[in-house]
Amino acid sequence: MLDVFESNNINNPYFIASRMRSGLTQQDTAFVMGYTSPKTISHLERQMSRPTLKAFIAYQILFDEEPDILLRYEYQAMREMMRMLAIERLCELHKVEQVPTVEQRIRFLESFINPH
Repeated sequence: MLDVFESNNINNPYFIASRMRSGLTQQDTAFVMGYTSPKTISHLERQMSRPTLKAFIAYQILFDEEPDILLRYEYQAMREMMRMLAIERLCELHKVEQVPTVEQRIRFLESFINPH
């Protein structure tokens, strides 16, 4: 089973780009954000740790970035993961008795997989 909510892969070059455009170093950013070590910023930017919601919002506010810019890669990756999960679930549903609930799920998943 595909578990879309447990992936630890964050592939986001926008965190680095946002900071670099500002002219701040990792040490400067850590100081401004209240971290004691620039390693925290380094780990976030190199995908060694997942940013907390607070860290994400702080980057957004500090570097005046729209959320969709900072989340673009994650959004695209999650969309594809959800599509793959929908295909997996659709295959499972085609193997069970077609009762109204199952038929409704099939219609939804088919429209999600192939939007028109």
